[in-house]
Amino acid sequence: MKDVVYIDFVIDDFTEHSDIDACCKISAEIGSKGLLYGPDFWFHEAFVEDGKQILKFGFNDKHEAMLIKLAGVQKLTTVH
Repeated sequence: MKDVVYIDFVIDDFTEHSDIDACCKISAEIGSKGLLYGPDFWFHEAFVEDGKQILKFGFNDKHEAMLIKLAGVQKLTTVH
């Protein structure tokens, strides 16, 4: 069985809908790196910690997760 790895993405400036925007943006950026939503990675949960919105994504492959973490994603901003 593969090791499941979780990565937290922090949204510093969020509104009521920014977590949905950020989730879509993160998913699109990860997908652009060749991973498939569902089999390779998935949205796990959203929560607030220390006044910051956290989006947690799961990955089936710890090596792919590390590459994504090292590559990072563009600054998360909302469209609204």
